[in-house]
Amino acid sequence: MDDAFFLQPVIGNVLVSAALAALAFALHRLGRRPAIAHLVGIGALLALLTPPLFHVRLLPNPGGDTPSAVGAMGEGAPPNAAAPGAPSQDGGASAPGIASDLADDGVGPSPAAWWLGAWLLGSAAVLLLSIRRLTDFRRALRSASRPAPAAILQATDVLSVDLGLRRAPRVVVTPARVSPFVWWFGRRVEVVLPSGLVDATPERDLRLLLAHELAHVARRDHCVRWIELAATVAFWWNPVVWWTRRHLRASEELACDALVLGALRPGRRTYAAALLRAAESLAGAAVRPPAIASAMHSGGSLEGRMTMILTHSFRRTSRLARGLVLAVLAAALPLGIAHAKDFEAVERRLGRAVESGEITLEQAQVMMVALRRSAASEPRDARPGEHERCARDRAEGARESELHDRGDVIQRRARAAVERGDSAPDSARRDLMELHRPLSDEAPAERNEPITTFLQTVFIGF
Repeated sequence: MDDAFFLQPVIGNVLVSAALAALAFALHRLGRRPAIAHLVGIGALLALLTPPLFHVRLLPNPGGDTPSAVGAMGEGAPPNAAAPGAPSQDGGASAPGIASDLADDGVGPSPAAWWLGAWLLGSAAVLLLSIRRLTDFRRALRSASRPAPAAILQATDVLSVDLGLRRAPRVVVTPARVSPFVWWFGRRVEVVLPSGLVDATPERDLRLLLAHELAHVARRDHCVRWIELAATVAFWWNPVVWWTRRHLRASEELACDALVLGALRPGRRTYAAALLRAAESLAGAAVRPPAIASAMHSGGSLEGRMTMILTHSFRRTSRLARGLVLAVLAAALPLGIAHAKDFEAVERRLGRAVESGEITLEQAQVMMVALRRSAASEPRDARPGEHERCARDRAEGARESELHDRGDVIQRRARAAVERGDSAPDSARRDLMELHRPLSDEAPAERNEPITTFLQTVFIGF
């Protein structure tokens, strides 16, 4: 398995998600536009689940990008070029050290394969546990809940119109000690209220608490819970997911508070007092709703919410502003962070391999030619002179490959002549030296030294 091929999109998605999560946190701390912070937080989770379609080359490539060199060897190397670790033309065999670094030796799984196995195993465990808890909770809720009283249903219809809902959700009452929450499990959206809270809360406070839950429905927060669940199952090991979920719910609660205050105008102190009395009544709730539930007190500290409600002037987020944020997110989600090729690191590593005898100089040079050729053919952003430089690199690479082919043919013919007795070793060496100048003259000026060194290796054995 190619570790770089597997890790690069994962790292890119995590980096884009972390950047969006940091932006969402900064917007949440400002507290003025919680709806915008909430949208950016959703984008941070979606960035983990969106395949990277466009790459921005920012990261240095670890290990000098030698795996790409090997891949390029397989695609564009001359057919007579020896592969790393294969017997060289002079009968020797290169040591397997660099080959084990550049390609999979087939002995056992790579570290990336072990990591992928652990990742998938953990995701399967999280998914199974989540499904089991959801089904158990749904079964228990159905058996213990009952439709809400007629007064609450009438208030739900009126508040749904005030909050812009086309259809009022189903409201049920349960004897379990839970915080009021909204959830959606494949059918009609449900608002669940604890019977103890319904019986002990004054009608005005109960109306405000119900309005808060209906604000969750109006904002489609029950759909966001499923995005959270998908991101958690897929990236359970990523702390950015858990951090984003916590701050996402905090922004969500503030956005619902802002929606209720703007639509019903109950007064800041009246609304804050109703939330505070409900929190005191529900202190020590024994049942925790599942992850896909939008509970009233599931995000942020109550003290922080009270401070925001009483002291901050929430600004209404227009449809135009939300549309602009969604457009920016739609453009940012397909982006990924790619590795930039470090050719100097490749050359240094191959140079050390040649000096230690692990590969021949010819193999190293062919690998560099193939790597540069593959890099030049990769799509990249258009910059002044970029296309001309790529074309020049491709032409030089093709010319260099041709020179290597000619040198290989000359070497084989010289060896055959010596073996037949048609030429003495000293004579063959002199003939090869005479060919040195024409080949060097045909090579690009900046590549004369590598060609000279290569031709000198051809003389070995004569």
